[in-house]
Amino acid sequence: MTSALAAWLTAAAALAADLPSAPWSIDGFGTIAAIYQDTPGLEFRRSVAQAHGATAGRVDTDADSVLGLQAKLALGERFHVATRGILSPAEAGTWRPKVDRAYLAFTPTGTTQIRAGRIGFDAYLLAESPDVGYSYLPIRPAPEFFGLFASDEIDGGDAAFTLPLADGTVRLRLFGGHNPGKQVMQNGTRVDASSHLLGTVLDYQWHSWMVRLGVVRFRADSIPNLQPLAAALNAVGMPDAMALAGEFSRTSHGLDGGQLGLAYDGHPVECVVLLTHINSHVAVGPKLNSGVATLGYHLSSFTPFASYAAISSFGELAPSGIPTQAGLDALAQAVHAAQTGAQATQHTISVGLRYDLSAHIDIKLQLDHISMNETYLVFDRNLPPVDRDHLTVAGVAVDFTF
Repeated sequence: MTSALAAWLTAAAALAADLPSAPWSIDGFGTIAAIYQDTPGLEFRRSVAQAHGATAGRVDTDADSVLGLQAKLALGERFHVATRGILSPAEAGTWRPKVDRAYLAFTPTGTTQIRAGRIGFDAYLLAESPDVGYSYLPIRPAPEFFGLFASDEIDGGDAAFTLPLADGTVRLRLFGGHNPGKQVMQNGTRVDASSHLLGTVLDYQWHSWMVRLGVVRFRADSIPNLQPLAAALNAVGMPDAMALAGEFSRTSHGLDGGQLGLAYDGHPVECVVLLTHINSHVAVGPKLNSGVATLGYHLSSFTPFASYAAISSFGELAPSGIPTQAGLDALAQAVHAAQTGAQATQHTISVGLRYDLSAHIDIKLQLDHISMNETYLVFDRNLPPVDRDHLTVAGVAVDFTF
């Protein structure tokens, strides 16, 4: 994909060479952050794409730090090309650059825009993206809500239509394409978390209020190979075991997601509430409800804020039908792990303070207290893993744009 994007951007640049008067702009952003936590055996991370988290007893400067550069070039009155590159810890655990936005936009009218290329989910109320820390109050977007997907990119396109309605503005966005990414599991292995998706988002802006309703359908590119477990379950011979073996043998994996959001960006109060529901159609897929609520109060250059985020699994595990007898304990544990590997129960209470040094620089202090139970967001290095645990994270960050 990177080579294709490079070729596409080269062609766009060649076209721009014929338009010497075309306006262009280059902007940058970044977050330099340090966090500390003191719970041995656990590693805190903000996204399932991160290979390493903040370990106990040391200051970590990787988990929340990022650098970015973006450029925009107008190609006449109705077209423009935009691209963005970021530098952050990749799923391999080292700092690597990548192009996470690169698209051609066509604006036929003042109320319609069509984009093709590498776009984003654009799922962040009152903020540009999860990587531009200056655009939101906390040090990081809540992992319970924003850290569930391995990437924020869509290789495809979208169309947005904006119309006035009852003293406000309604915006309908249709999008689709391929979402790339690798998810890092508890055992350190990287698995393919890419999928094809199709969705729509409806926003209504009324003065300082915004309401959002979104739905999306995912189809996973690959699913875990559970054929050995399926064969072992068939060998058990019990009806429940054989039914579960059929589930483990499925070769397709679909997900449905829904999002509801409400934001108020007035003065001095700023508030954002987001809820999401993810439902899988297979026994080993995620079935999750998650949400985040953030409240800030602007006091000149200071903004104290508080946030609550939670994620929890729903639905019962499918019965395995494995008899409780010697020799089958290992199989029962493997089946349980397969069904719970994509589930998470975790909640975080956060308090913090943001100080705006200027129109382009801020400093943030934040304290997070996390309670968890069988979550894949935080790495648990204890042997055996702890079912329930707590984690406190202290952080300081500097966000900037230029």
